Amino acid sequence: MQSWRDELQQAVTEREHRRLLRRLETSPAGSVDFSSNDYLSLNSDGTVKRLFESLLPLSTQDLGSTGSRLIRGHREAFDRAERAFADWVGLDGALLFHSGYAGNVGTLQALLSPGDLVFADRLCHASLLDGIRLSGATRHYFRHNDLEHLSELLRKHSTRKRRWIVTESVFSMDGDRPDRDALLALAEQNDCLLYLDEAHAIGVIGEAGRGLAHPEQQRFAVLSYPMGKAPGLMGCFVAGPPELKAFLVNHARSFIYSTAQPPLLADLLRLVIEEMGTDEMEKRRIRLRKLSELLFKRLNEEGFATGVTPSHITPIILGAEERTIQTATRLKQQGFSVFAIRPPTVPAGACRLRISVHAGNTEEEIEGLVTALRLSR
Repeated sequence: MQSWRDELQQAVTEREHRRLLRRLETSPAGSVDFSSNDYLSLNSDGTVKRLFESLLPLSTQDLGSTGSRLIRGHREAFDRAERAFADWVGLDGALLFHSGYAGNVGTLQALLSPGDLVFADRLCHASLLDGIRLSGATRHYFRHNDLEHLSELLRKHSTRKRRWIVTESVFSMDGDRPDRDALLALAEQNDCLLYLDEAHAIGVIGEAGRGLAHPEQQRFAVLSYPMGKAPGLMGCFVAGPPELKAFLVNHARSFIYSTAQPPLLADLLRLVIEEMGTDEMEKRRIRLRKLSELLFKRLNEEGFATGVTPSHITPIILGAEERTIQTATRLKQQGFSVFAIRPPTVPAGACRLRISVHAGNTEEEIEGLVTALRLSR
């Protein structure tokens, strides 16, 4: 036992010496939020709380599901939420998983098989990459959002089984997105099935916040919609053709072998989904775009290296770890919740501050952040 504990401590110490040790920390009360994924400010302004209170008083004391959905844990609340979500995004069916990680790992592991070829964007989220690895499929990585490189790989590699392309709508560390129409055309020309993760797009991008795939959603084989970002909760709807849901219920291990979420969460998710189509949410999406454009413009005027286009996720690439850590520390001392992103999350030499803009931010807060950044150089 002691030797094992020593090994654990050594691994932690090594990370600490390399300044890569991750720690749990809370943001001080009153700090300006430029780090959370609460893009529409549904949590910070009490919208989620209001929707929760509308469910009270509860008609049951049965708060926990107490089992997997295949064994005693299923409730009508899950059906209601899944129908509401599928109707909203215009697909035939959806299945609710615990999280984006569980949804992507379980779905990819179930759908892919040895002999399949998978072409994944090199910057895909860990949940996508882990699901591909666990499936046993042969994988090839294309340069980030480089469809010419993807096309080259597709010409070079063929299989008697299926070929898949896996990517994301909005990438969490760069805030950029693929060319949807070119991606769809490439997939169809090369007889590939397309898997798209909409985590950082759902609620924010597209008509009524339906995501990047909309209105071409029927042309995607699988769409994954984690609900922990703009929707402000947790869980993940995996959606696609009508056969997909029944298949995943029978083959996705992260669904089959997990205790179901509290039914209350499913009902709350349904209310958030219904809220997304309101005029108020559209106003928030418009405001979020304007604030994102303002931040992008001001950072570039000050000479900071950012992403290629305005986005609600804006990287400020500082390069060196020490500089990035020091800058984040100074910003926190001035009341801005900003975190340093370092390897292994991003490549060595590409350390950055990941700035998340929210509909609830103000123009004054944007200017204050830019001023603090300029003085922290």
